[in-house]
Amino acid sequence: MKQATTVFSVLSAAILSLSLTSCEFNVSTAKIKEARLTKDDAGTQPSTVFGQKDTIFLKVDLVNAPATTVTAAHWIAVDVDADVPKNHPVQSFDIEHGSGMLTFNLSTDKQWPIGKYRVDVSLNGETKLSREYTVEE
Repeated sequence: MKQATTVFSVLSAAILSLSLTSCEFNVSTAKIKEARLTKDDAGTQPSTVFGQKDTIFLKVDLVNAPATTVTAAHWIAVDVDADVPKNHPVQSFDIEHGSGMLTFNLSTDKQWPIGKYRVDVSLNGETKLSREYTVEE
């Protein structure tokens, strides 16, 4: 009986090992230490209110991140004064980079519609946080 249990345990471990090697795991230690919206590339003018012609910067401080970490910014028009449905995707950008300060920016040749916006930040495809902002005249 003891020998059967041992054989079963060894077989179970072997099957588990084979099944795990055929799966792809994305285990990362990457974390967002800070994310802030700013009016300038240097990140010295934090804000959640922007003008219709402003370039909007997002500074993301990424820590414990391997070089293959993909950080993405998904910009969304939540509720704006334009013929745009609510929660409409505006633009998405991603950067493959290790630890450090990442900069995303969003600009337009025209004017941003007045209203509420959001940017969702993800690491390796998983949304980690959101930052809300408004555009005013």
